[in-house]
Amino acid sequence: MALAFLRRHRRWFFVFLWVVILAFVILYIPNFDPATGIAESSVATVGGRSIQASEFQRQYLRQRRQFLEMNRGQIDEAMLERMGLREQVLSSLVREQLESLEADRLGFMVDDQSVVKAITEDPQLQTEGRFVGAAVLSRLLQQQGMTAADFENQVRRQLKAQRLREAVTDGVTVSDAEVGAEFRRRSDLVRAEYVFIDTARFEGTIQPTDDEIEARFEANQERFRLPERRVLSYLLVDPIELRAKVLPTGTEIESYYRNNAAEFTTPPQVCARHVLIKAKQNAGAAEGHEDAEARMLAEAALARLRNGESFEEVAKDKSEDSSAPTGGSLGCFGRGQMVPEFEAAAFSLEPGAMSGLVKSSFGYHIIKVDTKLDGSTLPIDQVRTRIEQELQDSKARDLASQKAETVAEAVKAGKSLEQIAAAESLSVRKSEPLQLGKGSGVLTSPVLLSSAFALKAKETSQDGFQAGSGAAFVRVDEIQEPRTPQLSEVKEEVKQDLIRALGRDKAHEAARALVADAERTDLTKAAARAKLTRVETKGLVGRGQAFSEIPQNSVLEDEVFGLAEKKLSPPIDTPTGVAVVRVIEKKSSDQVALVLQTDAIRRSLVAAKKDRLFSSYLQTLTERFLITRNAETLASIR
Repeated sequence: MALAFLRRHRRWFFVFLWVVILAFVILYIPNFDPATGIAESSVATVGGRSIQASEFQRQYLRQRRQFLEMNRGQIDEAMLERMGLREQVLSSLVREQLESLEADRLGFMVDDQSVVKAITEDPQLQTEGRFVGAAVLSRLLQQQGMTAADFENQVRRQLKAQRLREAVTDGVTVSDAEVGAEFRRRSDLVRAEYVFIDTARFEGTIQPTDDEIEARFEANQERFRLPERRVLSYLLVDPIELRAKVLPTGTEIESYYRNNAAEFTTPPQVCARHVLIKAKQNAGAAEGHEDAEARMLAEAALARLRNGESFEEVAKDKSEDSSAPTGGSLGCFGRGQMVPEFEAAAFSLEPGAMSGLVKSSFGYHIIKVDTKLDGSTLPIDQVRTRIEQELQDSKARDLASQKAETVAEAVKAGKSLEQIAAAESLSVRKSEPLQLGKGSGVLTSPVLLSSAFALKAKETSQDGFQAGSGAAFVRVDEIQEPRTPQLSEVKEEVKQDLIRALGRDKAHEAARALVADAERTDLTKAAARAKLTRVETKGLVGRGQAFSEIPQNSVLEDEVFGLAEKKLSPPIDTPTGVAVVRVIEKKSSDQVALVLQTDAIRRSLVAAKKDRLFSSYLQTLTERFLITRNAETLASIR
């Protein structure tokens, strides 16, 4: 076993600590409550191998937390559901299983020494070439909910996937011409002036007649051709709809309050600030002072404080901590949040009191306590509503999961959706005609739609699919073949298409007039006369930086970066309008820089090609290895 190998090589253990700590900080999420029964279930199988619900939950909650923190106040749980975060996480786990299955099929093996080598030679994990002991490793893994075998298998799977990728993408090359083109794409710079004419300024004034709409339709019937559409009957098991059936009792609320007291208790806290003089943690450390020097500097700061200088000013002047700009303020903290020496000193001081020198692993601290906050527990009456809602949500999810399992079994037993709905007090609903890739209401999951379009008429899917916050079981009731519609069916669509086309025509007409005027005078005067806005880039800019006011596409950039200096462009189409651009200054690629950057550019292009090739290869594996989903378990995970 690889862990035994590590025990025999203790000098590597110190570095390995950083692997585990990093994984713990980023990935740690509490395990499922075994009482729920979900921990042992799976969200999907790939080639007969299960993706455990506990594994999915760890990944899903980590991704959810990152999205919410990165977009604080701009995105909520409901939006994450609409974005398909569950599908993204599940797709990632399915991909890992496909890689593992194919690597096993092709006979790729990874021995224990390779597992250790991959860990110890990672440049980001090199710290004096030593690991911590196996006891510390095991303890940290246990906190993360992983065993040593789990961790070993995870590293081994990653190495197998890496070897599979290398085998598939070996031989990918990039020509010198491709490198040169990419260098020019990255390196060419322009300073330009431009005018953007938005088609929306014309569209509001266009009111096409019925004759014009009919003529547009007759000339472009294939554009408005209706694709195959399907009408589905579906049975939805939604925990939100089941909430009213699972009102918690007073006894349950009180029991939850007693059993989760920590949730409603604020522990005692200290609000403090400090001055920190850092000391080297070891002889080779790059940060900090030698211990004697650090102590001398800390004593000098302490003397200033004892002579009556403001703690805040001394902290700003002398503290080597990131809290220095705020006068050394650390805010409020409870026990277990600071290193032991610091915590003991801070909690022993009275409000307004200042410590002497306190030595910790960081260096020398001088601590001042601003205030102390007593611990408190919210009374049950203040949190009763919150507990009731949490219990109701939890009970509704449990009920939905149970019903979804019952529905799945009944479908597999050959019962109709109507029979199942009657037995489970649910209802069968009917969708509007749906297109592949274009759902409606709760039926928007790409997996659901693609599966529904693979079914035959009157066939019911054997699996449930994520639909909103629940699971849907679908039957194809009607298949509408592709056809050319009657104008009455698509009249509004034809009208809007015509308005957009006429708006673009008017924008082109205005742009041509602007170009003619600008060629006689200049773009600034021509824009002013046309009551348009001329914009100039902020100095020399590269692709992706030049036209922040314009919704861009590659055509716009290709046209502009292909213009000669001082040249005025013809009207250039963009997604929402027409642009006219003049290049004021142009800086072409530096061939010396090309020589210096060739290797780096080639590596990035090769990596991109390999990514595309390997993704295509993995897509072929979905035909070799059967993939099934447990939608009810997937939807129940929060």
